[in-house]
Amino acid sequence: MAELAGFELESGHTDWRGAEFTAESRSHVSVYRLPSPGGPLDPVAAI
Repeated sequence: MAELAGFELESGHTDWRGAEFTAESRSHVSVYRLPSPGGPLDPVAAI
């Protein structure tokens, strides 16, 4: 859903401290951000 709203996945971790996400992880934290102006998803830059 975040990607549909224009956000890009920046990183994914097991917890808020940034522990690596593995197959054994019991939780997940995804960090999304809006792309910078002029980036590939910027509608003005695409013209």
